[in-house]
Amino acid sequence: MKIKKFSEKPSDLKDRIGAKPIVCYPNTNIEEKNLSILHSAREHLVKKEEVIIPPRDAKTFEVKFGEFFRIESVEGPQVGDLNLFNLNNLEEKFYSGKTRALYGTHLSVGDKMFSSFPYLRSLATITWDTLDWYDYDEDGGSVHDVIGTRCDPYTSKLLSNDELTINELEIHNVKSVCKASTAHKRTLNNHLTELRRKGFVKYRRDGLRIYWSLNRDNEVIGKLKLLFSKEDNNHKKKWSKDTDYEIKQYLFGYYDYFEKFKPSELKAKLGFDSYPISSARLSQVLKGFVDQGILRKEERARYKIIDKQGYENYN
Repeated sequence: MKIKKFSEKPSDLKDRIGAKPIVCYPNTNIEEKNLSILHSAREHLVKKEEVIIPPRDAKTFEVKFGEFFRIESVEGPQVGDLNLFNLNNLEEKFYSGKTRALYGTHLSVGDKMFSSFPYLRSLATITWDTLDWYDYDEDGGSVHDVIGTRCDPYTSKLLSNDELTINELEIHNVKSVCKASTAHKRTLNNHLTELRRKGFVKYRRDGLRIYWSLNRDNEVIGKLKLLFSKEDNNHKKKWSKDTDYEIKQYLFGYYDYFEKFKPSELKAKLGFDSYPISSARLSQVLKGFVDQGILRKEERARYKIIDKQGYENYN
């Protein structure tokens, strides 16, 4: 609920409200002038690596100067967050707010992704967009947002009061196990050393190995642990090891043999009956049913029941 407005309305109110929005920066000098060359280069691309990111997870990959990387939604409608870092200086990273301010809208082909102060230079350029058919609507909006990450647990906790779990940080032999660059290892060690100096983490040596962990004796860590371990007072149903069985009961109660359905449809039915479950968790369960031969994956992210008897025998 927004607060009541106390300021007086100006005499030219209609003119002000009716004024068209403008981009606050003259951005003609940041246009990509070599886009045609980049498009020509795309015709000769050779795939060298592929990274699959599981739902509600994250992965890293390295892209050298002059290389291309492509982001695809491999299964169903999904939203992904992208962060960019300078491989040789992790302090230089993607500045989504300034990029949004420079362009005054969402990003698409030809737009650059600028880094943080004091560098403020292009980390990457968008050369292709399979969703550019949407174009820009009357509000200047498009598809690819740059207001910062959306799919993070911190925002979810803020908006829904869900609890977060603090897992013990344990890094085995950072110097030899970490596959990142030397600069990345050095930065990681520097951060951990600084946290240790301030009393937030501690470490122990075991031969050549170094184990880092949260300092549970630290007052701040203790309060955070207490905060995040409070019991859920909403009394929502918690999905446990019986999740598979319970979803099967609903699945075969709603659908007949060879009837196709979308995960979103089943999720809506489960939610209607007060059995909330995330899309990612439901996808994992359905994939398990496919592996068991109970379901079959069809086109357009649909599933079909092919063996109820197998389900009964399985249980």
